Amino acid sequence: MIRRTKDFTMYQMKEESSKGIKYYDIKKKKSHWILKEKWDVTGYKLSNDHNQLLWTINKLGSNTPKLKDLKSGKVHSLKLPKANYSSVKFTKDDKKLVFLCDGPQTPNDIFVYNIKNHTKKQITDAFVGGVSKKGLTKPRDIFYKSFDGLKIHALLYIPAGLKKDGKNPAVVWPHGGPEHQEMHNFSRYVQVMANAGYIVIAPNFRGSTGYGKSFQKKIYKDWGGAEFQDVLGSVDYLKKTGYADPKKIAVVGGSFGGFMCLTCITKAPEIWKCAVDIFGPSNLFTFLESVPEHWKEGTNELVGGVPEDKEMLFERSPINFVDRISCPLLVVQGKHDPRVVEAESEQIVNKLKELNKPVEYILLEDEGHGFSKVSNQIKVFKAKMNFLDKYLR
Repeated sequence: MIRRTKDFTMYQMKEESSKGIKYYDIKKKKSHWILKEKWDVTGYKLSNDHNQLLWTINKLGSNTPKLKDLKSGKVHSLKLPKANYSSVKFTKDDKKLVFLCDGPQTPNDIFVYNIKNHTKKQITDAFVGGVSKKGLTKPRDIFYKSFDGLKIHALLYIPAGLKKDGKNPAVVWPHGGPEHQEMHNFSRYVQVMANAGYIVIAPNFRGSTGYGKSFQKKIYKDWGGAEFQDVLGSVDYLKKTGYADPKKIAVVGGSFGGFMCLTCITKAPEIWKCAVDIFGPSNLFTFLESVPEHWKEGTNELVGGVPEDKEMLFERSPINFVDRISCPLLVVQGKHDPRVVEAESEQIVNKLKELNKPVEYILLEDEGHGFSKVSNQIKVFKAKMNFLDKYLR
């Protein structure tokens, strides 16, 4: 619900064929659409005088603001770069907007936007320690068709100054979740790699949010299946850019992205020069057994269950195909991870060691799922970059 008075209710609505905001007249008991959108409405705010409605839509990974004059019906697109805009408020006189902007070169700063003349003023500056916007890379929206014709959206980061000579190292970055989305926001994980001169492609494979419910559900009980092919499609796209060296490509991912990393190097080992798995499940059977009890029903719906999906779960568990791995692997794990427990990383590391395959392992004794301590974040970033430099340079 956006606003309710004794006379009306304004609320967000998502139907099978329509998304947007509806107005319901309490006295007349009738409703009508104020706006309809192709994209998901991610935020909304009514002005203090009830004459203006502001909302944001998730359009290709950018939470884009729009403004509607409810008297004239005119819709205004605000003149803002691609980013994620949140916590939007009208000033008391309704002439300006205040919001947080989280963009590739703007890590969560506060801005004031003048509605009439479309100018903005930055209030805070998150850059500290000598970090410059010039060292950060803006992604490009790119699209490619997967093996079955499904259109996939990805973000492509090409660092400034790279020559289009086919000699540059590249990283494929599959996101976690899998119900998540790579967006036009500040990603320290990606920017660290891009700042070091690596091309990074971040595919929003099937199962990602932001492209409709049917797209999101395509991954249900198909982990390591069609979405893996979507990720391989991003490699084909990289090769066609003219920038990347096909012999210097790595895959790096965390959580579900770590699972996808392990899937890539076991199912398509010939592609990768090296790989980094950050707390990714390696065995879907033990993963399903170890998730917290209150997650089990939802996890079984998403991943699959035993015994009904036993054959599929075996085929999609990277631990069963470790012998196929032909590239060096770095594994990072938090000892107290409740989602992807330590054993998920331990078993694949031990198996690789048994087979005398190159593997490096970092176990953080004081971390869980994700690394909260700055010292550990720095440790992991340094280890990851040293590992990539060792094998891709």
